[in-house]
Amino acid sequence: CRQLVKRVYNLSFLSVTGRLAAFLLERSDEHSALSRRTWTQDEIAAHLGTVREMVARAFKELNAAGLIVVDRHRIEIVDREGLAKLV
Repeated sequence: CRQLVKRVYNLSFLSVTGRLAAFLLERSDEHSALSRRTWTQDEIAAHLGTVREMVARAFKELNAAGLIVVDRHRIEIVDREGLAKLV
């Protein structure tokens, strides 16, 4: 029930960038701040309730803001506090 309430809140009140930030924080390892990129952008979009193009745009925004670094196989979270402020 708690997860459902959280999901409804995220879909209702957070931007796609905020939802992506929450997604990354929830799935990252607190110690290494790295998240293996095992989800495709289409899968992330479906999970976040949006389309792949919006997820790609949100990744670019987070990267440009210096909050994450994305390469082909991983996502490095550079600024956890900065991501948390978007949630």
